[in-house]
Amino acid sequence: MKPASKKVGGGPSNVKTKKPKDLLRGQGLSKTHKTTAGSTSALTVTPTVTPIVAYGNEGTNAAHASNVGDSDPNLEESDEGLDFSTLRVMIAGKEEHCNGAVRSILREHGTTVVDVPTSREAIDMLLAEPDGFDFILCDMVLGGVSFSSIVQEIRPAGCQTPFIALTITPGTHTVSKCLKSGAVGCIQPPFSGEQFRNSLLLRLEATWWKRRAQMLKTAAAANNGRFVSLDGKLSGMKHDLERAWKDIDLQTAELEKRDHEILTLKSRVSELQKDLRREREREREQLTQNSAPAAEEPVELSPAQKVQEVLETPLQKVQRRVREMIRSVRDERMEKGSFESKLGEISKCLATQDLHKPDMLANLTSLPGMDKGMVDWVMEEYTPHNNVLAALEGMPETSTAPQKEPTVHRSQLPPLMPSDIEGLKLWSFDVWSKTTEELVALGAAMFENLGIIQNLSLSEDGLVTFLSIVSENYFKNPYHNFRHAFDVTQTIFTMIHHMPFKDKFTPLELFAALISGWCHDVGHPGKTNVFQVNAETQLALIYNDVAVLENHHAARTFHILQNDAGWLLSPLTPSDRKEFRRLVIKWILATDMSHHFQTVSEFSTRVENNPFDFSKTEDRCFFMEGLIHLADISNAFKPYHVSFNWSKRVQEEFLAQGDREKALKLAVSPNMDRSSADIKKMNLGFIDIIVAPLLRSVARCIPEMRRCVSEMENNRAQWGGRRSLEDDVKAAEEVEDCTPPEGLDPSESFEDIVADNTAVMSVMNVFQQAMLPLNGNGTTSVRSRTGYVGDLESADLDLLTS
Repeated sequence: MKPASKKVGGGPSNVKTKKPKDLLRGQGLSKTHKTTAGSTSALTVTPTVTPIVAYGNEGTNAAHASNVGDSDPNLEESDEGLDFSTLRVMIAGKEEHCNGAVRSILREHGTTVVDVPTSREAIDMLLAEPDGFDFILCDMVLGGVSFSSIVQEIRPAGCQTPFIALTITPGTHTVSKCLKSGAVGCIQPPFSGEQFRNSLLLRLEATWWKRRAQMLKTAAAANNGRFVSLDGKLSGMKHDLERAWKDIDLQTAELEKRDHEILTLKSRVSELQKDLRREREREREQLTQNSAPAAEEPVELSPAQKVQEVLETPLQKVQRRVREMIRSVRDERMEKGSFESKLGEISKCLATQDLHKPDMLANLTSLPGMDKGMVDWVMEEYTPHNNVLAALEGMPETSTAPQKEPTVHRSQLPPLMPSDIEGLKLWSFDVWSKTTEELVALGAAMFENLGIIQNLSLSEDGLVTFLSIVSENYFKNPYHNFRHAFDVTQTIFTMIHHMPFKDKFTPLELFAALISGWCHDVGHPGKTNVFQVNAETQLALIYNDVAVLENHHAARTFHILQNDAGWLLSPLTPSDRKEFRRLVIKWILATDMSHHFQTVSEFSTRVENNPFDFSKTEDRCFFMEGLIHLADISNAFKPYHVSFNWSKRVQEEFLAQGDREKALKLAVSPNMDRSSADIKKMNLGFIDIIVAPLLRSVARCIPEMRRCVSEMENNRAQWGGRRSLEDDVKAAEEVEDCTPPEGLDPSESFEDIVADNTAVMSVMNVFQQAMLPLNGNGTTSVRSRTGYVGDLESADLDLLTS
């Protein structure tokens, strides 16, 4: 085969193959010639990245074979380049993405292309025609056989046709592997564009010239000097390429250097502290003859400020100290010693393991009215007891078929007046003034008022049925009953109604928020998490002592949705159902009081330093988490007669737990011992330490809630003015009876409760399937009017229902 004298092969008459020097320019290579006769032409190399056409040592020499015309007339550059129509090329492999691109370019230039799909066919064809092809373009792995294996089999038979590897895997490691396996080059993605076209043609033409040059070199020993010159040019190209790689290495080293600088920041801060200490020592030596500066007079703090100081987290301390330092520097009144002291305190706070956890234990006793019993109660009920992360346990499979149609219709519930809907938006709404049926109707009205039913295409009868089923699944405890669930939901609804940015929340998020409030205590047995863990109840065993009740409430919610009200979520898409489940689980678990102080710290820190961006899903989710948690403790900022009623119910439930703990010979929880409980201290501590910090932060985002802050302060003043138990008795006579209109008769036997309470039946079914089986001796058979419930040990039943 010879260089073309005219146009390129069988292609269109107006299409010409680029000269080698033009192709070099297309790859970022330029060529300059000195005017002195006999001088060697110099190449300036600028590597390009896309597409990658890699050359081996032989291939690179071949790439310069087109420049040998300086000394050998047989190798002078042709003005027309290589005639591709004279070539016969084998393309082996099935990778159509790269093979098709190569095939299209070659056939466009009239090249004869033979497609061989398998390695065996390729080997047989090459053994039969050792010199039948000018090039072989082959997949890295062909039919499970690497092309290196093909090379090893055909080379001994005399086939010296050059191989060019086609690979879809970019990288220098792939190039090295191809060259080591016998390829003269490696073509990597992308397999399209003008650069790829030029790179492919350059690779083929360079390889062809290499073979021709080798033959001529063997025949003309006199041209050795010319090839030595070409080797020098190759070395120059290699040098330029190595320099380019060195530049990449330098950039990598620079990134590593920056990482190292970040890691050394801590040591630099430590050095700064050492310098400050040395400077302080020198200052003390200079002032030994002078009188010590007068100490700052202590500032008397208000009760609210004392509570805020006790609950202050390390991160908040840092922020406060930084603000003080900025103000002092601005006013030019900070002394050097004071600056060092504050800087040392900041460093100490930053070294704390948990920046959002206040160090309260040593400081709570300094607050007015905080004795050891109150400290124990706060630390036990509102701080986590271990570092285990709660993992939601899915409810077990059940054979109960979901109901196909809603069983309660809106028309069966009491009618509502416009004034009833408006009353839902008031902070003074009294949940005790309504019947259960009226509360269910009002619950559905909240969903409708926010546009949830319309926007999500929910069935109104389906929603009413679900709300009714959940209401029946609440135990009729003094406090943790269905009315508490409605009270929390109504508070969430009212806060949403008054949010200036409520339009930022999606209908699905509002739907999940109200469902979370409605279901957040479903199946609550009337005993705290501490009791569940200490008594080793079945719930504690299921949820591994972590957020026992909250995990149970979330699981119970979706158990009802799956088995009793599956049609409620049917209009939602699978992705919306998944997001709904995620939000409800997250927000119900957020009512776990053991994480209260961390939640308050994170929320208040966001409010003060990094305002919420309600265009972001995560910000809306965290803000709603704070609202739901606040709604769960909202009794403290309701009108006093409502607040006092709830307080009495909490005390009644607590004292009943204390009695049960004594009966089981367990340690009696703080504030639950009938002989020493003080409702006044408990409520004052609850308002000051638990409710006030979170309420004040939320009120900064929802201005309408400032009136809730005033109501809370009024309630605190009422509790602070109480002098004795007689005051409590007198106030109790002023509020309505604590017994709910529909409640559990404490004198009923457990079997009667099971027979009349759907919640107990469902819980027992879950326990039987998930925790037991228990059978044989020592079990109690429990049956209901609607069917079999399960067999549990008497002790287990006792612990569960107590």
